[in-house]
Amino acid sequence: QHYYITNNLSSIMITSRNVYDILEYFFLYPLGLVVQAILQSLFTSLFGPKDEDIKDKDVAVCYHVVWNFKQQFRRPNGLHFYLLKFKELASIQVIEENDVLLYSLTFHEFHFVRIRPGVDYTDIDLYPFNSFTIHDHATEVITVPRDTVVKYLESKSHSSGGNLTILHNIGRCGSTLIASMVHKTKQFHILSEPFPLTVLAIMMSKRNDTHPLHCEENLEL
Repeated sequence: QHYYITNNLSSIMITSRNVYDILEYFFLYPLGLVVQAILQSLFTSLFGPKDEDIKDKDVAVCYHVVWNFKQQFRRPNGLHFYLLKFKELASIQVIEENDVLLYSLTFHEFHFVRIRPGVDYTDIDLYPFNSFTIHDHATEVITVPRDTVVKYLESKSHSSGGNLTILHNIGRCGSTLIASMVHKTKQFHILSEPFPLTVLAIMMSKRNDTHPLHCEENLEL
Protein backbone atom coordinates (compact mmCIF):
# COMPACT_ATOMS: atom_id res chain seq x y z
CA GLN A 1 0.00 0.00 0.00
CA HIS A 2 1.02 3.59 -0.59
CA TYR A 3 0.48 6.45 1.79
CA TYR A 4 0.79 10.09 0.84
CA ILE A 5 1.94 12.91 3.09
CA THR A 6 1.41 16.32 1.58
CA ASN A 7 2.53 19.74 2.70
CA ASN A 8 2.86 23.09 1.01
CA LEU A 9 6.27 22.26 -0.43
CA SER A 10 6.18 18.70 -1.70
CA SER A 11 4.43 15.35 -1.85
CA ILE A 12 6.25 12.38 -0.31
CA MET A 13 5.30 8.80 -1.10
CA ILE A 14 5.97 6.32 1.67
CA THR A 15 5.90 2.57 0.90
CA SER A 16 6.25 -0.43 3.15
CA ARG A 17 9.82 -0.72 1.87
CA ASN A 18 10.61 2.78 3.09
CA VAL A 19 9.24 1.88 6.52
CA TYR A 20 11.38 -1.26 6.64
CA ASP A 21 14.50 0.68 5.62
CA ILE A 22 13.87 3.23 8.36
CA LEU A 23 13.38 0.51 10.98
CA GLU A 24 16.47 -1.33 9.81
CA TYR A 25 18.75 1.69 9.70
CA PHE A 26 17.64 3.38 12.92
CA PHE A 27 16.73 0.35 15.06
CA LEU A 28 17.77 -3.10 13.83
CA TYR A 29 21.22 -2.11 12.59
CA PRO A 30 22.28 -0.21 15.77
CA LEU A 31 20.79 -2.97 17.94
CA GLY A 32 22.78 -5.59 16.02
CA LEU A 33 26.00 -3.66 16.53
CA VAL A 34 25.35 -3.34 20.28
CA VAL A 35 24.63 -7.08 20.59
CA GLN A 36 27.74 -7.91 18.55
CA ALA A 37 29.94 -5.68 20.73
CA ILE A 38 28.64 -7.29 23.94
CA LEU A 39 29.06 -10.84 22.63
CA GLN A 40 32.50 -10.10 21.19
CA SER A 41 33.67 -8.73 24.52
CA LEU A 42 32.39 -11.90 26.22
CA PHE A 43 34.07 -14.18 23.65
CA THR A 44 37.38 -12.32 24.02
CA SER A 45 37.31 -12.63 27.81
CA LEU A 46 36.52 -16.36 27.59
CA PHE A 47 38.68 -17.48 24.68
CA GLY A 48 41.39 -14.81 24.36
CA PRO A 49 43.75 -13.73 23.15
CA LYS A 50 45.14 -11.83 26.10
CA ASP A 51 46.99 -8.60 25.43
CA GLU A 52 50.24 -9.94 26.87
CA ASP A 53 50.11 -12.92 24.47
CA ILE A 54 50.24 -10.76 21.35
CA LYS A 55 51.74 -7.45 22.44
CA ASP A 56 54.95 -6.53 20.59
CA LYS A 57 54.97 -9.85 18.72
CA ASP A 58 55.28 -10.16 14.95
CA VAL A 59 52.52 -12.74 14.62
CA ALA A 60 49.17 -13.12 12.93
CA VAL A 61 46.15 -13.63 15.20
CA CYS A 62 43.60 -16.03 13.72
CA TYR A 63 39.90 -16.11 14.65
CA HIS A 64 37.02 -18.38 13.69
CA VAL A 65 33.98 -16.56 12.26
CA VAL A 66 31.17 -17.68 14.57
CA TRP A 67 28.56 -15.28 13.25
CA ASN A 68 28.50 -13.16 10.11
CA PHE A 69 26.36 -10.05 10.36
CA LYS A 70 25.68 -9.82 6.62
CA GLN A 71 26.43 -6.36 5.33
CA GLN A 72 24.07 -4.39 3.14
CA PHE A 73 25.17 -2.79 -0.12
CA ARG A 74 25.31 0.71 1.30
CA ARG A 75 27.57 -0.22 4.21
CA PRO A 76 31.33 -0.80 4.22
CA ASN A 77 33.21 -3.76 5.60
CA GLY A 78 34.37 -3.93 9.17
CA LEU A 79 35.22 -6.43 11.89
CA HIS A 80 32.14 -5.26 13.79
CA PHE A 81 30.12 -7.26 11.24
CA TYR A 82 31.55 -10.50 12.68
CA LEU A 83 31.44 -12.41 15.92
CA LEU A 84 34.92 -13.90 16.31
CA LYS A 85 36.39 -16.68 18.45
CA PHE A 86 40.16 -16.85 18.94
CA LYS A 87 41.75 -19.81 17.13
CA GLU A 88 45.55 -19.55 17.22
CA LEU A 89 48.66 -17.45 16.67
CA ALA A 90 50.29 -18.00 13.29
CA SER A 91 53.29 -16.91 11.27
CA ILE A 92 52.99 -13.77 9.16
CA GLN A 93 53.44 -16.03 6.12
CA VAL A 94 49.81 -17.11 6.47
CA ILE A 95 48.81 -13.99 4.53
CA GLU A 96 50.33 -15.49 1.36
CA GLU A 97 48.08 -18.54 1.29
CA ASN A 98 45.82 -18.64 -1.75
CA ASP A 99 42.55 -18.57 0.17
CA VAL A 100 43.62 -15.67 2.43
CA LEU A 101 42.71 -12.21 1.12
CA LEU A 102 43.09 -8.65 2.33
CA TYR A 103 39.83 -7.52 3.88
CA SER A 104 40.49 -4.12 5.42
CA LEU A 105 43.12 -2.08 7.23
CA THR A 106 43.52 0.63 9.82
CA PHE A 107 46.39 2.84 10.92
CA HIS A 108 47.41 0.08 13.33
CA GLU A 109 46.74 -3.28 11.70
CA PHE A 110 45.80 -5.21 8.58
CA HIS A 111 42.75 -7.47 8.47
CA PHE A 112 42.69 -10.56 6.28
CA VAL A 113 40.05 -13.25 5.83
CA ARG A 114 40.16 -16.86 4.77
CA ILE A 115 37.31 -17.64 2.40
CA ARG A 116 35.45 -20.92 2.28
CA PRO A 117 36.60 -23.63 -0.20
CA GLY A 118 35.03 -23.57 -3.65
CA VAL A 119 34.55 -19.80 -3.83
CA ASP A 120 36.45 -18.51 -6.88
CA TYR A 121 36.57 -14.83 -6.03
CA THR A 122 38.30 -14.13 -9.37
CA ASP A 123 35.18 -15.16 -11.31
CA ILE A 124 33.40 -11.81 -11.39
CA ASP A 125 30.50 -13.25 -13.37
CA LEU A 126 29.58 -15.24 -10.24
CA TYR A 127 31.00 -12.77 -7.70
CA PRO A 128 30.93 -9.30 -9.28
CA PHE A 129 31.91 -7.29 -6.19
CA ASN A 130 35.13 -8.32 -4.51
CA SER A 131 34.55 -6.80 -1.08
CA PHE A 132 31.11 -8.38 -0.63
CA THR A 133 32.36 -11.78 -1.80
CA ILE A 134 35.20 -11.73 0.71
CA HIS A 135 32.93 -10.61 3.54
CA ASP A 136 30.08 -13.04 2.92
CA HIS A 137 32.27 -16.15 2.49
CA ALA A 138 34.78 -15.59 5.30
CA THR A 139 35.49 -18.54 7.59
CA GLU A 140 38.42 -16.96 9.46
CA VAL A 141 39.60 -13.45 10.24
CA ILE A 142 43.34 -12.81 10.58
CA THR A 143 44.72 -9.61 12.10
CA VAL A 144 48.35 -8.55 11.79
CA PRO A 145 50.05 -5.37 13.10
CA ARG A 146 50.58 -2.86 10.32
CA ASP A 147 54.35 -2.55 10.88
CA THR A 148 54.71 -6.34 10.76
CA VAL A 149 53.01 -6.52 7.36
CA VAL A 150 55.00 -3.60 5.98
CA LYS A 151 58.35 -5.07 7.09
CA TYR A 152 57.42 -8.47 5.69
CA LEU A 153 56.41 -7.09 2.29
CA GLU A 154 59.49 -4.86 2.09
CA SER A 155 61.68 -7.94 2.59
CA LYS A 156 60.22 -9.64 -0.47
CA SER A 157 60.81 -9.12 -4.18
CA HIS A 158 58.42 -6.67 -5.81
CA SER A 159 58.79 -8.03 -9.34
CA SER A 160 55.61 -9.93 -10.22
CA GLY A 161 55.99 -9.77 -13.99
CA GLY A 162 52.61 -8.09 -14.37
CA ASN A 163 51.08 -4.64 -14.60
CA LEU A 164 48.63 -3.08 -12.17
CA THR A 165 45.85 -0.92 -13.60
CA ILE A 166 43.32 0.95 -11.47
CA LEU A 167 40.06 1.95 -13.15
CA HIS A 168 38.32 4.70 -11.20
CA ASN A 169 34.84 5.85 -12.13
CA ILE A 170 31.51 7.17 -10.92
CA GLY A 171 28.67 4.83 -9.99
CA ARG A 172 26.13 3.46 -12.48
CA CYS A 173 28.42 4.04 -15.45
CA GLY A 174 28.82 0.46 -16.72
CA SER A 175 32.10 -0.37 -14.97
CA THR A 176 30.84 -3.80 -13.86
CA LEU A 177 30.08 -4.63 -17.50
CA ILE A 178 33.55 -3.45 -18.55
CA ALA A 179 35.15 -5.57 -15.81
CA SER A 180 33.17 -8.62 -16.96
CA MET A 181 34.23 -8.09 -20.57
CA VAL A 182 37.90 -7.77 -19.60
CA HIS A 183 37.60 -10.85 -17.38
CA LYS A 184 36.33 -12.91 -20.32
CA THR A 185 39.58 -12.34 -22.24
CA LYS A 186 41.31 -14.60 -19.65
CA GLN A 187 44.30 -12.26 -19.75
CA PHE A 188 43.59 -10.29 -16.59
CA HIS A 189 43.01 -10.86 -12.90
CA ILE A 190 40.10 -8.58 -12.00
CA LEU A 191 39.21 -7.29 -8.53
CA SER A 192 35.99 -5.33 -8.83
CA GLU A 193 35.47 -2.74 -6.09
CA PRO A 194 38.17 -3.88 -3.64
CA PHE A 195 37.19 -2.12 -0.42
CA PRO A 196 40.72 -2.02 1.12
CA LEU A 197 41.83 0.22 -1.75
CA THR A 198 39.16 2.76 -0.78
CA VAL A 199 40.25 2.61 2.87
CA LEU A 200 43.87 3.04 1.82
CA ALA A 201 43.01 6.12 -0.24
CA ILE A 202 41.28 7.66 2.79
CA MET A 203 44.16 6.75 5.11
CA MET A 204 46.76 8.22 2.76
CA SER A 205 45.06 11.61 3.02
CA LYS A 206 45.62 11.67 6.81
CA ARG A 207 48.60 11.87 9.13
CA ASN A 208 46.80 9.71 11.69
CA ASP A 209 43.24 8.84 12.71
CA THR A 210 42.15 12.47 13.08
CA HIS A 211 44.66 14.83 11.40
CA PRO A 212 44.70 15.28 7.61
CA LEU A 213 47.88 15.85 5.66
CA HIS A 214 48.86 19.28 4.40
CA CYS A 215 48.85 19.96 0.66
CA GLU A 216 52.64 19.70 0.45
CA GLU A 217 52.56 16.33 2.26
CA ASN A 218 49.96 14.99 -0.15
CA LEU A 219 52.08 16.05 -3.12
CA GLU A 220 55.16 14.37 -1.65
CA LEU A 221 53.17 11.20 -0.94
